[in-house]
Amino acid sequence: MMDAIMTKVPVLSNSVPAMRGYFGDKLMAPIGWPWHAILPAKVGQESTDPGLLELARLSDGPAQAHFKTPEKRVGTLDLTKFKNAEGVTAYDRMMEKLNETDFHEKLNELVTSDAYKAGTDGDPFYPGSKTTEIKKLEQRYHKQALHETLLEFEATSEMVGFDLKEMVRTDKHNRKASKRGDDITELDRLLELNK
Repeated sequence: MMDAIMTKVPVLSNSVPAMRGYFGDKLMAPIGWPWHAILPAKVGQESTDPGLLELARLSDGPAQAHFKTPEKRVGTLDLTKFKNAEGVTAYDRMMEKLNETDFHEKLNELVTSDAYKAGTDGDPFYPGSKTTEIKKLEQRYHKQALHETLLEFEATSEMVGFDLKEMVRTDKHNRKASKRGDDITELDRLLELNK
């Protein structure tokens, strides 16, 4: 609620990260109070976009599918806590990268293809081939956006004082070592790499 208020104050609005949609696009608050404080999506506008209509149909229909934006955490690292030299968080940069891809176009191509149309919707217990195909596409583009963001942060690591890509790699290694039951002294040594 506080972010919604801050976005309307000219001086404070620059300090609030933009709200982003499923494809990484910036969401513009609808006009009129209280909707802009509660619902960041456009109200009362029908979409003719085949991808968005299919996402809505699968989410609201018997399949009750859940489609989501990329995770804000990679392992134990919160991407909203790391900023580049321009002050943009790693998560927001990842969402910008996602918006720069052809994810939306590829989703539209997928849902209008004959092979997709011949698939099944599924139900809450079985995802069905349509939901599975969309989730595979979603996951591929989320991974691509994360990878590009980590490469970008790696290139600027000296300016910002940390190497996010190395931190993610170390965190992943540490979690695997912990699951294997490796000696704690080895974990302590690995944790030192994170500093």
